[in-house]
Amino acid sequence: MKPEKVSAIVGIEKKEDFTAATAALLAESKVLANAGQLNKAIEQLFALEKKCRLGNDIKSLKTVVTGMCQLCKDQNDWEKLCATVATIAKRHQQHRNAITAMLELVRKRLIIHE
Repeated sequence: MKPEKVSAIVGIEKKEDFTAATAALLAESKVLANAGQLNKAIEQLFALEKKCRLGNDIKSLKTVVTGMCQLCKDQNDWEKLCATVATIAKRHQQHRNAITAMLELVRKRLIIHE
């Protein structure tokens, strides 16, 4: 399933829309994680995260990174959550809004209100 490319003038960068791909892959990843394949689910989401990041689709990017954190929390895999957060934050050209959304989710919803 290839996302449609949407041209938008944002400086000289192209913006691609991965909304449909994000929704589909998040649903598939939840099924994988519930079947005990959290690592495979996270790997698939990292591939989509890269596409969203390079395609400048910030909305989908934020959804993907917060979805990865939520999957780790749902499976109670705290080591994987820490590793995922660290990897996302260290990614080359990672958008600040994605990191902020991810850390806000981890701090407010996953850790403190547990």
